[in-house]
Amino acid sequence: MHVIAARRVPGRTASLDLLDTACVSATTCYAVGQSGSRAAVVAIHSGVPSRATVFGPRGVTPTTIACAGGSCEAIGTEALPTRLPGASYPNTQQVAVTLTGGLPAGSFEPIGPVNLELDAFACPAAGSCLVLADTGFSGLGALIIPLAPGQPIIPRTVPRETLFNGLACPTTTICEALAAPSAAREDLLQIGANGNLLGSPVSFGGFSPGAIACPTATTCYAVGDYVHHPPFRAGAVAIVNGVPGKPHAAAGVSGLSRIICPTADVCEAFGYHGAGIQADARIVDLMVTIHRGLPGTPVTEPKALENASLTCPTATRCLAVGSRRPRPPYDPYVTVFAAPSAPSGPPPPAGR
Repeated sequence: MHVIAARRVPGRTASLDLLDTACVSATTCYAVGQSGSRAAVVAIHSGVPSRATVFGPRGVTPTTIACAGGSCEAIGTEALPTRLPGASYPNTQQVAVTLTGGLPAGSFEPIGPVNLELDAFACPAAGSCLVLADTGFSGLGALIIPLAPGQPIIPRTVPRETLFNGLACPTTTICEALAAPSAAREDLLQIGANGNLLGSPVSFGGFSPGAIACPTATTCYAVGDYVHHPPFRAGAVAIVNGVPGKPHAAAGVSGLSRIICPTADVCEAFGYHGAGIQADARIVDLMVTIHRGLPGTPVTEPKALENASLTCPTATRCLAVGSRRPRPPYDPYVTVFAAPSAPSGPPPPAGR
C-alpha cells in the first residue's frame, strides 16, 4: 500500500476537525466533523476536498456518517443546557440529519433518550439506517434505533446485550452487528433493516472482534483480539451467511480495531503492537492485509493513515480523512492511497 496524494482541505480550517467519511459513488465522498462549535461537511470529488460547509446550531458535533443509494445520514452529539443532579457535565442528545448533495436536507432531529453512547451506525439502503447505542451507567442496556423517513423513532432494547462494537450491512435488508453481553464474551447479531433481530445471537467464543466489514452479500470479516488482558493477541475471522468461522491469529499484532475491504477477498486491518494503552510510547501502529480471512505479515502504518477515517470508493483507491493535530489548529487533510492487493501465489482457502 502506498500514498498517491495528500491534500489539505482549502479555506480557513484551524477549527475544522474531520471525524468520519463515507462515499456515495466511486468519485464522490463526504466527510463530517466540527468547525468550532458547529457542524461541518466537506465534499470530496475524485480525492480532492472542497471547502467546508458549516451548518446547524452551536453545540452539535457530527461524529459519524453513512451513505446508501445516493444520500447520506450523519449522526452527531448535541450538548444540552441541562445536567443530571450532581453531575459535573451537561446532558447530551444524539441527533441525526440527512445530507443530500453534501448539504443538509433539514435540521438535526433527536434520536433516543438523552445521554446515549453511540456505538455503531450504518445505512443498508437509501433512507434506511440503523443506530446502535448503549445507555452507559443507566442499566438499560443496548439499543437498536431504526431511522426511516416519515417513521417514528422508537428505540428497541436488545435482551442480554450491554453494548455494540461494530455494524456492517452486506445487503439492503440484513446487517451484522458485534454485540457484547459482558467483557468476556461477544456475539454476532443479525438485524433486519427495520431494526428487528433475525434469529438468535451467535457467540464468537474466546474471540472478541471490535470492527467488521462486509464486502459481499454473503461474506463479512471481523477483526479484534482474543483476550481482554495482557498479553494481547489480535486476529481475524470470516463470517459467511451470518455464521462466524474459526478466528486466525495475526502474528506480531496485539490488537486490531479498524478494517476496510475494497474487494471481496482482500481487506486491510489497522491496529497496534506493544504493551500498555495505545497512546503509550511503547505502542507501534501497524496494518495487516487480510486475504480471505487470513492475516498476513504486519507492516508499520503510514503516518497519514493514523487516527483517520478510512473508506474505499473503488477496488483500487482508498481515502483517509482526518486532522493532523488533536487540537486547534487541526490542519484537516484527505489522503488518497492504493488499496491493498492480494499476496502473490495461489489464494489460500477461505479463513473458516
